[in-house]
Amino acid sequence: MTKKIIVSITGIIVLFLLINPTFRLESIHLNEHIDKKLIGVEKVSDKNNGLLNERELEENIASKNVYLLRLDQNKVLYQKQPQKEISIASLTKIMTTLVAIEQLDEIHEPVTVSSEMFSKLYEENLSVAGFLPNESVRAIDLLYGVMLPSGADAALALAQHLAGSEDNFVKLMNDKAKTLNMNHTSFSNVTGNDQAKHYSTAEDIAILLKEALQNPTFKEIFTSERHSTASTNLRTEGITMHSTMFQMMSDQTIDSSIQVYGGKTGYTSQAGLCLASYAIINNVEYILITAGAHGSNKTPPYHIMDAILVYESLL
Repeated sequence: MTKKIIVSITGIIVLFLLINPTFRLESIHLNEHIDKKLIGVEKVSDKNNGLLNERELEENIASKNVYLLRLDQNKVLYQKQPQKEISIASLTKIMTTLVAIEQLDEIHEPVTVSSEMFSKLYEENLSVAGFLPNESVRAIDLLYGVMLPSGADAALALAQHLAGSEDNFVKLMNDKAKTLNMNHTSFSNVTGNDQAKHYSTAEDIAILLKEALQNPTFKEIFTSERHSTASTNLRTEGITMHSTMFQMMSDQTIDSSIQVYGGKTGYTSQAGLCLASYAIINNVEYILITAGAHGSNKTPPYHIMDAILVYESLL
């Protein structure tokens, strides 16, 4: 009796589907829509490291602009307003440093820190590495001064030494941006101070960092936690500089399988908290840009916390 009932029900279902073919098509299309949504909106597949849950990131991430790139495949794994033109604060100094390295004849050549630029530093309240007026410094020490403590004094000294003025050096930066097809980027200064016509995007900064990491000198500087300068004409002992990113990360908890090898932080009131970082997870290299997080140098480092959140979502 039970078997007859089951057979009868099965027959009714088959008959219904034969009479209503559109029901089957709609069901198939609905399933395809759901699958596409899961793949294209909520999750991005990474064969090496599993899945990124974009919805979860959206709910927890503080940065307004994010761009995660897997380098070996040149594959974007996560992005949030990647092409919106934004203030980028001291992420600017990635370009400043790269262009300076490419313009230098010898990275240990002496550079005199002009006393004239210090009024600009004070007036604009720019961060400094600690170099002195009229100090003769090795170019390599200035390069570290730009990247690690985000020294505007070092950036301006290199610009004046290599191009005669900040404006002339900025032209070289914009030329480099065009060469790299950074189509939504414009530089007005070498320090990252908020100015009209000084902007970029998370995607463009990722393009820049990818290029810069191919330069051995840049990569060595970018991945250093500290650097001590040589003695100069004005001091017998050098100064020791520390990476702002590594200092901020020292108070954070991060999975041991994630190796963040380098990064450049940035902050202005207009740009918010910004970070361009480079990490290796399970032998795979990643570049991550997190920008536009609300906060300041006196709040928790939301740009660092966002980076950790995104990197850990790869595990």
